[in-house]
Amino acid sequence: MSLTFDEKGLALTETIESVTMPVDCSFEKVNDWIHGIDVQYEELEALCLGMATENDKLRKALELAKEMFICNDMALPHTFEVIDDALKT
Repeated sequence: MSLTFDEKGLALTETIESVTMPVDCSFEKVNDWIHGIDVQYEELEALCLGMATENDKLRKALELAKEMFICNDMALPHTFEVIDDALKT
């Protein structure tokens, strides 16, 4: 794995197995990366699939949190533990 940094020392992209992607899925980082001159179709495809996977994990965590929130009479500490566990899977 290798990282690309900006002039402030912040990581912009990471390269794993010859595929370069933004280090996070924030709009700013993704937008900057997509408009780069050397972005290939396969990298865009990998980014989309990776973001879809993250969205699925977040959706699953939200569903579990809502269930726990309702079932445990709004017991917030348990809800946060469930979210953390769901994000690890």
